[in-house]
This record gives sequence, C-alpha cells and structure tokens, in this order.
Amino acid sequence: MQYSLSPNARLPGNPDPSGRLSRYRQIAHKLAAQIDAGVFTPDERLPSVRSLMRSENVSVTTAVRVFRTLEENGRAYARDRSGYYVRRRDSEGEWARLPERAAPAYEGVAVNVNRHVVQMLSTPLPPGVMPFASANLDPALLPQSHLSSTLMSIARRGIGHSASFSAIPGLFELRCGIARIMGERGVLCGPDDVLITAGGNAAIECALRMCARPGDNIAIESPTYFGMLQAIEAAGMKAVEIATDAHNGIDLDQLELAIASRKIACVMLNPTLHNPLGCSMPESHRKRLAALLSKAGVPLIEDDAFHDLYTGAAPLSAIKRYDEEGMVLYCSSFSKVMGAGYRIGWCLPGRFRRQMTADLLTRQHSVSGLAQLVLSEFVRKNYYAMQVARLRLAFADQQIKVRGLVAQHFPSGTRVSIPEGGYVYWLTLPVALDINALYEAAMGSGVAIAPGTVFTPDGKSDCTFRICIGRQWSARVEHDIALLGSLCRQMSKRPAWQVPS
Repeated sequence: MQYSLSPNARLPGNPDPSGRLSRYRQIAHKLAAQIDAGVFTPDERLPSVRSLMRSENVSVTTAVRVFRTLEENGRAYARDRSGYYVRRRDSEGEWARLPERAAPAYEGVAVNVNRHVVQMLSTPLPPGVMPFASANLDPALLPQSHLSSTLMSIARRGIGHSASFSAIPGLFELRCGIARIMGERGVLCGPDDVLITAGGNAAIECALRMCARPGDNIAIESPTYFGMLQAIEAAGMKAVEIATDAHNGIDLDQLELAIASRKIACVMLNPTLHNPLGCSMPESHRKRLAALLSKAGVPLIEDDAFHDLYTGAAPLSAIKRYDEEGMVLYCSSFSKVMGAGYRIGWCLPGRFRRQMTADLLTRQHSVSGLAQLVLSEFVRKNYYAMQVARLRLAFADQQIKVRGLVAQHFPSGTRVSIPEGGYVYWLTLPVALDINALYEAAMGSGVAIAPGTVFTPDGKSDCTFRICIGRQWSARVEHDIALLGSLCRQMSKRPAWQVPS
C-alpha cells in the first residue's frame, strides 16, 4: 500500500487550528501512517521510547507524548513494562478508539534529592581532580587585583560597619548598584525594591516560603537546578515536572494546562543560561509566560544568576521586566561572576516585599557588611562590568570546542547542549547506563561530574549528566573531556543485563 505524509496533516482527535503540527504530533503522524499502511501489524511491538529518542533526536518527554497520542487515537496500546503495540481494527476496519483520556492530573511528587546533592557537594575533591561537577569559577578567573584594591580602599577609610553585619534590607549603596545591574537586564527599579540575601539560594528559599505552603504543588522545569529541588524538599512541598527543551525552555502549553488544573501554587524557572541545560528562553516566550501567569494570578520565582554571561545575538530581558502585578519574585546573585565566596544574593520580591522582609528578620537573617561594602564599591567603580566582559571573552569559543570533543570522543548519538554563553553543558547519552557508576568511575579517573540524578525530583536518570567548565581552556580540559567520552564508550558497550533499567 502506498501512502503519503503531508507536513501539515493532522491526526484525528488532535486538531491544530494553526495548520501546523508540534514536533511530537509530526512524529505520531508518521508512525500512524506506517501503521495504516501495514508496516506494523496488529499486536506487533512499536519502536521503544529510547529508539525513538535516538532516531528522531527528541527528548524522552516528546517520545512518550508520541505514543500517548497514538494510544489516544486508537492505533496503539501499552503493555506494562513492555512498551507500546499496534491495536487491532474492528470488524469494519475502523480503529478501536479508546475513551477520551482525562486531562493530566498534575499531582505533585515528593522531592528526594537532598541526600544525593549533599553527598556530591560535601565530598572533598582529592588534589588534582578536575571539578567539572561544580558551577563555580576557577580562582584564576576571579578579579583578584580589583578586589584587593577595593578592600584596601575600604580599610584606609576605616568605615565603621565594615566588620559588622548589615540588617535587612541591606546596604543602601549596594542596593543602588544592583538597581543599575537590573537596568541592564531590562528591569527599571530602585534600591527600595531590592532585598539583599546571603546568597542566591537563600533568596530562592525565602521566595518559595512567600508563595506556597507545605504540601503545595510547585511547577518546575524538567530537568532543573538542584538548589530549587532542595528548597522544595526542605519546605515539604511537591514538584510538578513540566517538559523543558534545550531551545525554547519550558513547554508553555503544558504549563498552561498545569495552571488550568488549579493545583499549582507557584512556578520556579531558570530562563537564562538554564542550569543544567544551558538554554535561554526566547524573548517572545518570556512575554507570553508573564501574561499567562499574570492572568492566572500565579507567582513566578525567577532564578537568574547566570544572566550577565549570556552572549546571544539578541539581548534578553529578565521576565521580571514584564511583571505588572508584582507577582514575579526575581532572584539572583554575584556568585557566577564574582565567585561564590562573598555569599551575596538579592531578590526583587514585588508585592511580597513586606512579607519577605518580615520573614528574613524573623529568621535573624543578616549579611556581612564588609562583603556588601566591597561589592558596592566594585560595582560603583565599573569593575563589575569589566569582569563580565572578561568572562564573556574567556568563554567565547568554549562551546564550539566542547561540541567538537563530544563528537570525537563520546558514543555516536551523544547530544550536548550548546549554550549562548556561560559554562554549563548538559550531555545526553544515546543509551541508558548507570549514571552513578559513571560518576564513580570518572572520580576514580580524576574528573568530577554532576550526575543527572540530582536534577530531577525522584533522583532518577539513566543517560544524562552535567559538566561545568568555569575556567580557561587548556590541554587538561581537553584531555578530561576526552577521558569522559572514553568512559562513556566503555560503559555503553556493557551487555544490557548489566545496565539498570
């Protein structure tokens, strides 16, 4: 039987008013055409999720949605722990369409990653181990000379509160400097809009307490930064995973459905140089997201620590720019540009400012006065802008080199994100293997990676991991990436029964 496949054709039961198909529907339509043509016979097993991921170069979420679409349209059915099979036609040759599926429940799941993260971060790295696991800058890239001169200037002036803690909302001069930084990110604000916190994670944790209560559901990207997962777990809340890709960020259609379920207390996103994917949400998606959340009255916690390292051709504004209702709690820090040692973050909490101030005061939250003085002077003297330019230059061609090394040394079909700036890379292997065993093997070989297990609520991952190259490119960096590729090749060749399902 001959059949043709129109790129704009639609599967029954899946109308698309625009005349275009999303990626998962395009693939579902191709498989449906093959089933209709007899390429796959009744009760024959269809390609597996993993094989579809490889052949179509899509995420596991997209592959699963393909098969669910076929199931909804009567062409396929699932067997527990076995996969998807072709459904038989009825006596009149019509597909035995299944009853309409109910809308996704969007029930949250308990988060269980803290013990994995603590184990990863609390284990001292032996001397000589390459710290690809950590999203921190190498000391050689820190602005030591400017920091030293700033410290000496403060010491000469003998400012009295330099050795004390600064009360909420933080040092006025630093809040003025942050307001200038926010202007570069497209957000017009004043010092009174800013709260200083003891690091970016402290801002995220406090923002979460403002938006939700224990037991509430929090919509997150999948995968997402483990600091967000730790905050959700510590607060006794649940995570609702929303599909996220390395081009456009979070799936806004799926997020809209989740919000429509009226079970989402707030949304947590990392839209610029996403950690761990490295992607940056396009400006059009930011506007649409802000409008969606504003209409629904759902708060957004925007984690934007990497923003100033973005080097894409089109400038990006923080989502906070489009916040007209004060529902975006914007969190950031100096750690990705100045190093993590100063532990200075900030939040623009919008309408939650009063409650957040009270929360921080109740918890006796205070931040080093000296650290705030140093950073306020650093920003005032334009050293911060110089440091940002230096880092952008240092990482300018890193992405191309990483992609080349992955293509050369990793198993065929391995995918690596290519971020527009920064130094975070997400690798997806073409076959499943024991990622924690890879982590141990890499450590034993002198390279630390961050296994994908710490970026999902249930701590499960069988083909992904993150590496961070926050340092000058060198022969050692090239060697260690090649070494990781060799380890992945070796472990990918093990018999299937040796690889956990």
